[in-house]
Amino acid sequence: MGARLHPNSGALRIKHDASTDDCLIEIKSARKSYALKSVDLDELWVRAARQGKDPLFVVEFEHLGVTASITITKDVRRKSESV
Repeated sequence: MGARLHPNSGALRIKHDASTDDCLIEIKSARKSYALKSVDLDELWVRAARQGKDPLFVVEFEHLGVTASITITKDVRRKSESV
């Protein structure tokens, strides 16, 4: 992907696993399944938006040779309309 890896997989000051000039990336490895949580997607979206980047959530199933790349879009009007 040509991304720059963040130290300690984003556990320090720089959050999430990697980034490019355009994307903030979270990478997960899975064997049989992966439980996708809305809070993980929301946190990635917020941090990417603050940096002016696109959020990308990647799940790798290495034993299958399959990578799922999820781009996250958010309808910010929806939250304000429900208030």
